[in-house]
Amino acid sequence: MFLFIIEVMAENIANNNLNLIKWIYALSQSSIYFFLIIYFYEITGSYFLSGNIMILKAIIQSIAEVPTGIISDKFLGRKNSYLVATFLDFLSYVFYILGSFNYIFLIIGRIFMGLGTALSSGNRNALLYDSLRDEEKEQEFHQYFSKCQMYQYFWFGLFLLASGALAHYYGTIYVVYFCAIQRFIAFLIGFFLKEPKVHVEQKNVYKNNSVQHLNASIKAFIENKYLFLIGITYILKRGFILGTNRFNATFYTLLIPMNMLGVVTSISLIVHSVVSKYSHSFTNKFGKLKALLYIEIFAIPLQLLAYFFLILYLLY
Repeated sequence: MFLFIIEVMAENIANNNLNLIKWIYALSQSSIYFFLIIYFYEITGSYFLSGNIMILKAIIQSIAEVPTGIISDKFLGRKNSYLVATFLDFLSYVFYILGSFNYIFLIIGRIFMGLGTALSSGNRNALLYDSLRDEEKEQEFHQYFSKCQMYQYFWFGLFLLASGALAHYYGTIYVVYFCAIQRFIAFLIGFFLKEPKVHVEQKNVYKNNSVQHLNASIKAFIENKYLFLIGITYILKRGFILGTNRFNATFYTLLIPMNMLGVVTSISLIVHSVVSKYSHSFTNKFGKLKALLYIEIFAIPLQLLAYFFLILYLLY
């Protein structure tokens, strides 16, 4: 699978960023998230300790979001931010592997993961947008973005199938090895990217007015009601609805064998990739805000229904 990815990417290296960015999206999601709580539990023997180690990443990311954002805008730029963030991710997997000898290394790995996630937060989408601006195609952002999302979820689904087989036949640590290789390939892609010209110009402005730039961002978040409401929605969604997702894998393994874990999840991701391909048409028809509203109205009741069945299972 990796040889096929490398061969296809090699054909696109001579072209512009847009051909490479779709592979960045394809390799951006790691199947380790569906096996990590199981892997941590195998090492620590405690879901309480494993959960606390996992949440460390979110704490580090929250603390580092603003500083890493300033560093990215002022000094690193889009390409170097991607390289540093992806390398930090790769290091986290190295420490996850070392964690099989001592769980203290898992803590170090989560710290690196939190820093890498904070640095890459929004950078991938910004890289796509700025690359489109270089070619005066920024109005087509949602069309390119939906195509990138299609790549992301399709390959994510295939990686999960492979990871489920590895975990079942060889053990979850081989999933960590597999994902480490994936992150290293993603890191190598970054060397072939070109820094968007529009961001080079913006970076000079940020260097001279960094405090002003931060104040303007905070002001925009407070005064722009749509930005504020979307931000609050995202916070609530991530904080309450998606929090239990970290333990989904342990719940599934009560019902199905480990090799089926990747199959069950990958089916939904591949369906997601098909839907993503046509999502820009949905956005064009209803507009950005209405499309977001309709999606949430459709998704939240389904999520609540799923949790209702989960509670029934736990009770009976």
